[in-house]
Amino acid sequence: MAGRSNELAGQAVQMIGWVAAAALARKLVPIVWVAATGKPDIDDPADPDVDTRDAIVYAVLTAVAVSVGRTLVNRQATALKQRGSTATKAVAST
Repeated sequence: MAGRSNELAGQAVQMIGWVAAAALARKLVPIVWVAATGKPDIDDPADPDVDTRDAIVYAVLTAVAVSVGRTLVNRQATALKQRGSTATKAVAST
């Protein structure tokens, strides 16, 4: 029973990490965009006044930032799960 609750807690922490990674990406992408292009931030890529190329590049940059954040969260969560299962096995064997 405790294993199931630990698994659910781990999943909850992972989801919170994904949300935090997405929020961080939404803050960083405009900063990177302005620094790299010198153009103002794109508020709405669907706006017809925004160049199509710029809208696509901005969307790709956003997707990459969110994906990198999720990957880092997943890797950290996996490392914590492995550490936890190793500790549980060590306690069980004593």
